[in-house]
Amino acid sequence: SAAYRRLLAGVLARRALGRAVARAISPEGGSAPLTHPAIARPEPALERSEGLAAAPSGISRPPLERTEQAAPRRVRFVLNRRLREAEARADQTLLELLRDGLGVFDVKEGCDEGVCGACTVLLDGRPVSSCLLLAPAVHGRTVLTVRGLEADGALHPLQEAFLRHGAVQCGFCTPGMLLTALAFLERRPAAGREALRRALEGNLCRCTGYAKILDAVESYARGQSLQDSHSG
Repeated sequence: SAAYRRLLAGVLARRALGRAVARAISPEGGSAPLTHPAIARPEPALERSEGLAAAPSGISRPPLERTEQAAPRRVRFVLNRRLREAEARADQTLLELLRDGLGVFDVKEGCDEGVCGACTVLLDGRPVSSCLLLAPAVHGRTVLTVRGLEADGALHPLQEAFLRHGAVQCGFCTPGMLLTALAFLERRPAAGREALRRALEGNLCRCTGYAKILDAVESYARGQSLQDSHSG
């Protein structure tokens, strides 16, 4: 969501600024201990992102030593209805763990900045940008990728709708589109076209012009509503 990305933008900006300051102060670009006499204890917000702040004028404090990188930890989580275990570094993203560690290539790497939506997965049923989520955070939780939509070798009805309406061209954005739409319709099954448009605005597509994608999602939503009315 837009609120999620605004929050993460602040976190990532603090982290990047902290690392830039550390590299600038270190005599070897950040690989040696930090011993510059002007280094102060970091502000709390920067300390959380392993950054450093310069000391106010006239104030001298003991230098800080660079801490060792945390050892990888074992994470256990449910991926597409199967329990999985993997080693995850403290600074490793879920996207890196899925693609590089577990070979889950239906999660696409796009902008790597949480903007394009190509790397979207469902975490406990909610869409998240896996390029912004640290892998250790999924311990004990449930992750769904587009491959998990398959049931007994058959496509999900929303995938079928994408095919019928010609909503797939290169297919790079499609996994994120599908998962975002499904999560939204779980909460608002009777949503109209404008609401669907707003729900998908964080998933970018360079091929289709979006109209056919909206046609497909709207068609699926109508079909689900008819099924619910018949079963009721």
